[in-house]
Amino acid sequence: MKRTMAFALCVAMVLGLSGVAWTLTGNEILAKVDEIMNAPKDRVMVSETILIDKNGNQKKRLSKIWQKGDKKRLIKFLEPPSERGVGFLAIKDEQGNETMHLYMPAFKKVRRIASHIKHGSFMGTDFSYDDTATMRLCDDYNAELVREEDKYYVLKLVPKPEAEKEYSYVMFWVTKDNFLTDKGEFYDKNGKLLKVQTNTGWKKYGNYWQPAEMKMHNVQDNHTTIMKTKEVKFDLGLGDDLFTIRNLKRPPK
Repeated sequence: MKRTMAFALCVAMVLGLSGVAWTLTGNEILAKVDEIMNAPKDRVMVSETILIDKNGNQKKRLSKIWQKGDKKRLIKFLEPPSERGVGFLAIKDEQGNETMHLYMPAFKKVRRIASHIKHGSFMGTDFSYDDTATMRLCDDYNAELVREEDKYYVLKLVPKPEAEKEYSYVMFWVTKDNFLTDKGEFYDKNGKLLKVQTNTGWKKYGNYWQPAEMKMHNVQDNHTTIMKTKEVKFDLGLGDDLFTIRNLKRPPK
């Protein structure tokens, strides 16, 4: 009896120790990234966007972003005056079907973004329409943990066949302590590095995280987009009627 109990205790200790050593899978880490970034019920953010061309010339914009859960996002430009009222609406239904619409007040017309256009530049930025619309990475990518660094899990994200992404794969550097993405490398269909994204100045607002700055650099065009968080609020109780074509056409307040 004593030998049996001792053996059982040893087995329990071994299992316990091996449990401590278990490493999260790539998909489990990516799911935690999604969970952190989509934790708020909703958010409203004012963002300054800076476009920098290869000669160092800059253009600045101010926009307001509304997001509800992980399926609804609305963007409206506030400045400059020539672009005020330009709007973008992205919605994903419960079946995973995604629709994107762009409103140009100068033409008073709403344009649906077709699948062959969604990989194009969003309003001259280094983010595509698809980048701008994506809210849950797990919906579109399978992730593999390729290595661990001192502070990071390094993931390789490969698009799911049905996702129709513009990238052959993406590399993410995810912090081990908070599952925040500090860096991303995006590779084109030929496997060449296309864009590098860095997120800096992470700040915690209550239970939620938000970077102070997101920078996307297109290494092939030598063009950069910087998005700076000027103001952000969470859990405001946004209604579904905000995320409609009708509201997309309304002037920003």
